[in-house]
Amino acid sequence: MLNLMKKILFLIGITILLNCTQTPKVEVVEEEKKENIQINQNDTQEKIQISQKDTLINLSTDTLKNDTSKVEKKIEEEKEKKKIEKEEKKVEPEIKEPDFPDLPETDVYNPKEDPAPNEFVLVDREAKPKNLPQIIEDIKIDAKLYGVKGKVVVGILVSTHGNYLKHYFFGVTNKKLEYIVADKIQKLKFRPATLNGEPVKMWYKTTIEIN
Repeated sequence: MLNLMKKILFLIGITILLNCTQTPKVEVVEEEKKENIQINQNDTQEKIQISQKDTLINLSTDTLKNDTSKVEKKIEEEKEKKKIEKEEKKVEPEIKEPDFPDLPETDVYNPKEDPAPNEFVLVDREAKPKNLPQIIEDIKIDAKLYGVKGKVVVGILVSTHGNYLKHYFFGVTNKKLEYIVADKIQKLKFRPATLNGEPVKMWYKTTIEIN
């Protein structure tokens, strides 16, 4: 019986000794676990912060792109608006009809001493224009400006001093061209027609065509 008690006490002593030696190891393991958990938590926080920064950068980039796109769209809208306003303001210049009327088929409008447009006038030298090419060039410039094309056959009554007196249109295909020609031919200068060496009035007839 005594031996049995000794064995039990011996076993209890060994158990207590073993427990005392293993406790520090358990504590070390627990400490390592805590450190690992702390490290993992720190890593997770850093990753979260980096992710948040990336998100903010992406948001800022998207915002900048959207703002840039809005500015470009606004610029295009302003350009289109100005273009429309410019086109609205661009009004075709009005071609005013000359104050003087065209000659009628009869000679009622003309003074008695003026020959009619179709009247034969006896001369020994016909009237000859001095600046007709320049006048035609001026007509072409105005016709291009107004987008006018056509053909006119016009007669100009030339004075004894070689100046324009009045005109008569024998044929017209475009009324706007008629107005332009009527305005420009008033600047024509001529060498007057003569009969027996004396200057006389005469109708000079010409065709002007604008393509």
